[in-house]
Amino acid sequence: MVMAKQAAVPTGNGNNQSIGQYNSAARAAILQGAIKKKQIIYTFTGDPSTVNYLFSVNGNYIRMAGLLSKFIVEVSATFTALASNTVAETQIGRMNLISNCQFTDLQNNQRHNCSGAQLALTASRKRRKPYGASFNASQSFAGNNVGSSTNNHPLSTFTAPTSGATGSANVVYEVPVSIDERDLTGAIFLGVYGAQLNLQLQLNPTPFSAVGDSTFNVAFGSTATFAAKQYTSVTITVYQEYYDQLPMNGGAFVLPPIDISTVYQLTYTNYTNISAGQDYYIPYANYRKYISQSVIYNNSGADGGLSNTGADVSYWALVAANFTQIFKVSPIEQWRVMRELFGTDMYNGLYVFDTAQKPIDTQNYGNLQLDLNAITAGGSAYAYTMSEFIAYQNQIAQAPSLPSSNG
Repeated sequence: MVMAKQAAVPTGNGNNQSIGQYNSAARAAILQGAIKKKQIIYTFTGDPSTVNYLFSVNGNYIRMAGLLSKFIVEVSATFTALASNTVAETQIGRMNLISNCQFTDLQNNQRHNCSGAQLALTASRKRRKPYGASFNASQSFAGNNVGSSTNNHPLSTFTAPTSGATGSANVVYEVPVSIDERDLTGAIFLGVYGAQLNLQLQLNPTPFSAVGDSTFNVAFGSTATFAAKQYTSVTITVYQEYYDQLPMNGGAFVLPPIDISTVYQLTYTNYTNISAGQDYYIPYANYRKYISQSVIYNNSGADGGLSNTGADVSYWALVAANFTQIFKVSPIEQWRVMRELFGTDMYNGLYVFDTAQKPIDTQNYGNLQLDLNAITAGGSAYAYTMSEFIAYQNQIAQAPSLPSSNG
């Protein structure tokens, strides 16, 4: 049997050290001494329409032990053959297989209410490359080998259905609870009785679209005829990652008090009624520290409204009280910043404003807002805004939230 190395355990009750110092010491003790576990807690295989395309991973499945850090969700789907014609994958494509993810914690705080696209984007931002991507290399043992014809478990693939032939897709999502592997901010201690967690996953009920805006569909076919059921089968597997055998001091678990009192959230709001040539303000919620703010701007609300030239936007600006501009950039400049961040170009119409190095604390500003000045804005234009932030649990109920269109 291999024993975990005993970590240095912080002592004292905070009287001789600040709570920040104690939090850092406790976090280090956990990362050094606890055992990190990853276990399958939920599986489903079958026709997703039998459960209304909704999968609830609640306390009956989640292991109430240790310090929870994340979930990993694998989705494999097969699609019904088309009656005619073919479809092409949209820009977000296979990442739209999960259309909504909601995660509710022990205090009934809704931490996440987001799309599969936002989960993928958040994981990509943290890794500074597209999530799950492989940068091809010259060595025979490195490159995009997983998902090749010799591997039966591809990480991320899409094969479009055609007339008379079924299609398939495979996607892996990360649903974070703490910020990342080394930063336990937001982690949840599960060594409690009578409390419930709930992870709810909504499989996109209409992965294919033939009309309207296909931004959040998997694929689009302008003349295709789709069956009433677009899936033949789906397999969903959920892993739970958590730290177990936590260090102890005086008979009690050593826990980082700031980390477990902080909520890490992913939310979205869809903003409409945008006018060309006028400043349109997207508010930052109070009592939050923003790690990133990302926007998909569709200038028409239909296919073709996602620009890859930036010609539909005059500028983006972050505006504080008294119209003080923290930054003001053209769409091209922001895409340059994003290319540095991700190592590649992301999909059309997407703007990512990354502030992870120094999160924006809205308590330090008055009426902080992201300003979109559009050149082109049709009557159905929208700014689909994805927020990533942290907040203290005792302030969430008191603080004004995002507009009611969220969710």
